[in-house]
Formats: sequence, C-alpha cells, structure tokens
Amino acid sequence: MESRVALNPDFRGELLHGLSDASSAVFLVAGVLMAARWISAVILATATKARTGRH
Repeated sequence: MESRVALNPDFRGELLHGLSDASSAVFLVAGVLMAARWISAVILATATKARTGRH
C-alpha cells in the first residue's frame, strides 16, 4: 500500500503542493514579523526623538 501511495503522481503532487504552501506560509509569517520589528523600531526612534526634542 505504501509503495502505491509513493508512486501515485496525484499523491506526490498534493504532497509537494502542501509543502510549498507550508513554506510560503513560513516566509509570509517571517516577512510580517520582520516588517513589524522594523515598524516598531521606527516608532521607537521617532518617539525618542520627540521626547529628547521636548526636553
């Protein structure tokens, strides 16, 4: 049974499609996290500049 599943092109296609979906989801999450870090860094920098400017 297992050898049939491994040789079944439909199953392999679904497996590869699932793997590509998983990797794209990982890249998407990583991109969002990097963007969030960059945005928070910019916000912190502008907040610090505003504070030092007021004093």
